Amino acid sequence: MLEVSESPDPAAGPAPRELRPEIRVLTDVVARTGESPVWDERLRVLYWVDIDGHRLWRWTMQDGAVQDWQFDREVCSLGLTLGRELVLALRDGVFLFDPAHRTLKPVVQPLPAREAQRLNDGKVGPDGAFWVGAMDERPTKDFVAGLYRVEADGAWRELGQRSRVSNGLGFSPDGRWVYHSDSRAASVVRYPFDPIGATLGAAQAWIDVHSSWGRPDGAAVDVDGCYWSCGIEGGRINRFSPEGVLIDVIHLPVSHPTMCCFGGDDMRTVFVTSLVPTNVTNPVRYPHAGCVLFFRAERPGLPANRFGEAHRLERQTAL
Repeated sequence: MLEVSESPDPAAGPAPRELRPEIRVLTDVVARTGESPVWDERLRVLYWVDIDGHRLWRWTMQDGAVQDWQFDREVCSLGLTLGRELVLALRDGVFLFDPAHRTLKPVVQPLPAREAQRLNDGKVGPDGAFWVGAMDERPTKDFVAGLYRVEADGAWRELGQRSRVSNGLGFSPDGRWVYHSDSRAASVVRYPFDPIGATLGAAQAWIDVHSSWGRPDGAAVDVDGCYWSCGIEGGRINRFSPEGVLIDVIHLPVSHPTMCCFGGDDMRTVFVTSLVPTNVTNPVRYPHAGCVLFFRAERPGLPANRFGEAHRLERQTAL
């Protein structure tokens, strides 16, 4: 990864590294709202969705083949399972999807129905549950969207504080922290989590996001516990230390990156989805908008968790 500048300010502490790695386009697929990239290390494939295009995509590393599945409504996020099914968040519920047979089976539907809302960012946690948040679809956006924890048997609970556009889900390597952002707020919070009792502590202020960094959208976590947050409208990924300090900025050739994930055989390839903005006056400046990008990272990320597979994590002594 190419480092282009580093200008520490002694009064403010070391400045974040400004990085411009070699970035390539994965396929010629252009998504209106690309989101939720997930790497399956067993099959060596990448999945992602086009929310507004109502479509699920899969890219195979071995031969570069691309396959897609069309749905009748928004497919918002996804996760892996212990088998070949996927767990999907459609706009109104959580489902199991069998790509081979194109069958859809509800896990929880609806979850729960609220006016002018749909599900949004989702991710399987180290506890084996699918965590998924909602978003207020009204232009004004209010703090009404819930965050839900869905278990493989269909049991679910709403946890944490409500947001306007739930995003940025991530988990610390030891499973003790759940990270969560609101794309319409300039902050990322974290929750202490007891995976044995499945209890979430009170939200703690963690990262204050400067307006020039982009709004905090989808995220990933690396083996060092650093939080990689896509700065939508900022054209960058912001990498924060476990203490919430901005340490790296990765500049991208798109203005609206939406989410990143780690993959490849060594988990050092970073895949980044993006969207095609509707309010950009000069679209020629960003010809890769809506594409999946990828680049190499210095440190590997964590493999994706699988729905129904809880890791062996110790109970926290206090929340």
